[in-house]
Amino acid sequence: MDILVVDDEPLILEACRRVLSKEGHRITLVGGTREALAALEKARYHLVIADLKMPETDGLHLIEVARKRWPHLPILAMSGYPTRDTVSSSLASGADNFIAKPWTPTELLEAVRKLLPAES
Repeated sequence: MDILVVDDEPLILEACRRVLSKEGHRITLVGGTREALAALEKARYHLVIADLKMPETDGLHLIEVARKRWPHLPILAMSGYPTRDTVSSSLASGADNFIAKPWTPTELLEAVRKLLPAES
């Protein structure tokens, strides 16, 4: 499956790449919302994993735009600030699920498996 990971932290991007590529997924890593929207225009993804707190434009904006333009695209929101407001804001913006950072590889894989379409 093709997964787009959006985060401004290089260590998180690399951790996602390492964990998800071991499962056979093709991973595209980008550092912000503008890059993510450009990537979504160019290629088809089975899942987007988006950090909520990023400098220029936050992940909530990315989720809202992606949900309107690609309504069936699964979106997993993640944040190092997993407050009730953060989680509810991400889900209200259109995320399908939420994962708190730091996550374990098992937690990330479980969250991803819940959102990816079954492989045939």
